[in-house]
Amino acid sequence: MKTQFIKLFLLIFSTLLILAVVSEKLFSESDDEYYSDINAVHMFNSLEIIDTQSAIVKNVRVISVAQLSWPAELLVALENGEIVPLHEKNNNIYFYKLNPNEPTSVIQLGPFNIEQPESSFSALPVIFYSSFALLLFAWIWPMFRDLERLNKATESFSKYRKLIKVDIKTSSRVHPVAQSLSEMSAKVLHYMSLQQFLASTVSHDIRTPVSRINFCVDMLDTNNLEQSKQSIFEDLDEIELLTHNFIEFSKLEGQIANLDIKQQNLVIVIKRLVEKLLANSKIAIELHAPETILVKFDQEFLRRALQNIIVNALKYAKSTVRVSLKCYQSSVQIIIEDDGVGIKEEERERVIYAYQRGTDETDISKGYGLGLALTSVISQWHNGELRISRSETLTGTKVVFLLPR
Repeated sequence: MKTQFIKLFLLIFSTLLILAVVSEKLFSESDDEYYSDINAVHMFNSLEIIDTQSAIVKNVRVISVAQLSWPAELLVALENGEIVPLHEKNNNIYFYKLNPNEPTSVIQLGPFNIEQPESSFSALPVIFYSSFALLLFAWIWPMFRDLERLNKATESFSKYRKLIKVDIKTSSRVHPVAQSLSEMSAKVLHYMSLQQFLASTVSHDIRTPVSRINFCVDMLDTNNLEQSKQSIFEDLDEIELLTHNFIEFSKLEGQIANLDIKQQNLVIVIKRLVEKLLANSKIAIELHAPETILVKFDQEFLRRALQNIIVNALKYAKSTVRVSLKCYQSSVQIIIEDDGVGIKEEERERVIYAYQRGTDETDISKGYGLGLALTSVISQWHNGELRISRSETLTGTKVVFLLPR
């Protein structure tokens, strides 16, 4: 980056320097021609009486137009009353003008010896353009310096996979770029960690039901056929649910859905969901809600989020799952509680992130990872919040899905 800056600055500086020299030369030449014309006009205007024999006017002659073998354009200029200068090789110059007293003759002034003037180069334009180049340097250099820092940070990120953090002032024009790169690197690192954890999570979660199926097949006998079949079907359902959650999360994570948010009755959506889940559950589901709660949400995504929470609660509850709705001035809380073992306090914050599991294999948090991660993404889309705690009444897990009003 420094090399590019030096090349750019040298190009600008040399261009300005050449411009200063050329402009000085052009101005000096135009001034010389201007003053030469003025002097010739003054001399012709001073000649009231032409006497070629007078010593005073020894540099003045009157010659016939017929003696002039000039190109047509010079003769036309002469007839138009213009002063025509003619240069000789020995630096002599003659001035010609049509004689106003006798149109068939021409007044000749000269010869005048024009010595080549000494070069009078002025340093003022060079100083001006050099100062301008320095000001340009002072304006451009901070931007190139910040770009160099960004370049080193991105190289470090590509080699060591470290978060891009560059100390750039907010007044810098590069600061928005640095901010965007920092956010992008954080997302990339997050997705990389998800991918790295995906393989181990999939193998762990799917290996368990597959092992149980193999065990059931090995122990299969005619006396216990129905029970073995039921166990196999349950394990297959678990594999299907895990696969579905992985696919759904890969679709939702890292993007913003095209939400169809509109005001509608939240109670109706939750009642239908509870009735659907009750049809295939041995666990009781209690619903505590008023008849109507109008709030803005996307029905499909909210139903999917709440279904993930309730299905997890049914999976680990002993006998009861409770769904409650509470209205506040600025929000609506959807509370799902169960009477299961519950999630340990130190694990509650981690389980809402994808593929995060409890450190204790006996803890039920090992089964919540993807379901709550999906729900967390959907809550963020609704500008809501997901909270996990312990139920005060049922002593199991308590999940609160908060929707703004």
